[in-house]
Amino acid sequence: MKKQFIIPAAMGMAMVMATTAMAATWRTGAAPNENRWWFDDDDGTYAVNEWRWLDGNGDGVAECYAFDSDGWMYADTTTPDGYQVNGDGAWVVNGVVQTQQTGVQNTPQSQGDSRILIAYYTLPETDGTDTDAGASRVAVGGGVQGNVEYMANTIAQATGGDLFQIDTVQNYPTLHEPLVDQAEREQDRNARPELSTHIDNLEDYDVIFVGYPIWWSEMPMAMYSFFDEYDFSGKTIIPFSSHGGSGFSGTPSEIRRLESGANVLDGYTVSRGSVAGDSSNLRNWVNSLNLQ
Repeated sequence: MKKQFIIPAAMGMAMVMATTAMAATWRTGAAPNENRWWFDDDDGTYAVNEWRWLDGNGDGVAECYAFDSDGWMYADTTTPDGYQVNGDGAWVVNGVVQTQQTGVQNTPQSQGDSRILIAYYTLPETDGTDTDAGASRVAVGGGVQGNVEYMANTIAQATGGDLFQIDTVQNYPTLHEPLVDQAEREQDRNARPELSTHIDNLEDYDVIFVGYPIWWSEMPMAMYSFFDEYDFSGKTIIPFSSHGGSGFSGTPSEIRRLESGANVLDGYTVSRGSVAGDSSNLRNWVNSLNLQ
């Protein structure tokens, strides 16, 4: 396999121990499980009874893997929730491996000489309805993008702006119910998840589109970490989001509170089930801003 691999101390299974564990990674089991894989988070926990987007070889492209109740990766089978995975364990649709770009860059992905930045937080879920009309993901060119990622790419194409993915150190569940439960717990604690990506050249940008899903009528708490980290005074912030029926839920006003020195526009929001078919409306809205 193309990945690099890991181990947790008490897993209830015989494991091959590593001499050092520098970061979360993959590992294989000892006989008779030497051909089975599991994912160690390197913090005493491991992937179990869940789906994970993982970029095991660090190429900036993550594949999606499912793990059983003992932590073993499913391979070459149909998972209990009805999805197909190939011999390497990656989620496939009609034989095509589903992928997601990871947010490992600290410098935005440049589209050229641009003063426009599109920063976005996205987290595609692996359950729910078909990807073309699903709650959190869009099928694009044989791969899968999160709704907000898809919107961000559409805005980048319309503006020539640079893309930047906001990402966190911690992993989040990719199944809907565990994800929204964790989101609610973070809101209750007013948490500030640690970010794993950072903008090193914010001074290069005058206009920042900021995209996020709406969870429990609020921005994800990772967005609060994002706004805590940067001072956008003197810049224009343009929010965009996907939602489940609540619209923006007042989040542009919250951004104005957090970034009082910035000019925060009203932005653009769309129902999460309509994202894939809304790209022309989104482009027309972007063009109406006359940013060029």
